[in-house]
Amino acid sequence: MDILDLTFNHLTQALAIIIVLWFVVKNFREMKEASDKDMRRKEGWDKAAKVIEEKEKLWDEGLEDVYNERKQIVDKFDKRLDEVDKKIDNNYTDTEAKIQEVKAELLILTECMRAVLDGLYQQGCNGKVTEARHKLDEHLVTLVGK
Repeated sequence: MDILDLTFNHLTQALAIIIVLWFVVKNFREMKEASDKDMRRKEGWDKAAKVIEEKEKLWDEGLEDVYNERKQIVDKFDKRLDEVDKKIDNNYTDTEAKIQEVKAELLILTECMRAVLDGLYQQGCNGKVTEARHKLDEHLVTLVGK
């Protein structure tokens, strides 16, 4: 048998081999395309996951910034509220002291007025002096009763 002797059987075998090789190459190409497509899809998911992680990180940092700013504001207002409370307490104490001073002065003036009215009454002044003396006595009795 000579190398140049080609028969129909040889041709069909060669054609079958070429067809099989074509199908194998075609299947490998399809598998590679499917694999590449799957890799691109996985890379896309990985990129999306990274973007989501970055967004979550930014969100968490933003929330932390808001929390810290809120805490600073609350601390500032708490401090200011404490200062206002102290001022109110000091003003209350000062006002009470001043009221006590005024009451003491009014007591002295009232005692002096009572003494003047009593003196005028003892000297025989009647009328308005007597009337004023009675009103003052009634008022003092009312205050003592409270």
